Amino acid sequence: MFPKVTFRQTNAFAMQYGAVMGVWGLVANACFVGSFSMPGLSMLFLLLSVSSPVLAVFLTRRFRAHVAPQGPFLFHQAFLHTLLMGVYAAIWVAFGVYIYLAYFDHGYIFDAYLNSLNDPALQEQMQQLGMTEQIAMMTGGGTPHDFVKALQAIPPANYAAMSLYMSLLLAPVISLFVALACRRPDSGRTFPPQGNN
Repeated sequence: MFPKVTFRQTNAFAMQYGAVMGVWGLVANACFVGSFSMPGLSMLFLLLSVSSPVLAVFLTRRFRAHVAPQGPFLFHQAFLHTLLMGVYAAIWVAFGVYIYLAYFDHGYIFDAYLNSLNDPALQEQMQQLGMTEQIAMMTGGGTPHDFVKALQAIPPANYAAMSLYMSLLLAPVISLFVALACRRPDSGRTFPPQGNN
């Protein structure tokens, strides 16, 4: 008889590991912000973002090692842990986004975008890709500068909410693949009763 994995136990581990995932996401966001002054950080931002599902697999397997070192660890148990972990991580990241934009950014990100739009090479590339026309259609004839200024006017709470919304939208999909990678199905073996010899 293997010990039962309770929701309370799953939630407790998900809160702890969700904080780890949240810090991972905050470091990735910090690399994104830093990439405006240090372009090399953009590669680190990409690596951290892409590898976050791998971290989710690692943490879910640690959870499995704690609660089910032997025996089955079913798909729904792995899925629930990963989903809850993703929810807690999303809350941490959204909180970090709000704190940074509200108290530390002081317009830095959008000023960096505006400065990059003054680059003739970027302007030509945007023209070739049709992005300038698309922005004009979206903004009613506005320029890329007008578009960035409109983004700058959006309150920090809205960006935090968008971050939370996108994370919660992706969490079930990522949880599905993580659960497939971490489940340990019941072997279904049965042992015949011992007879009297």
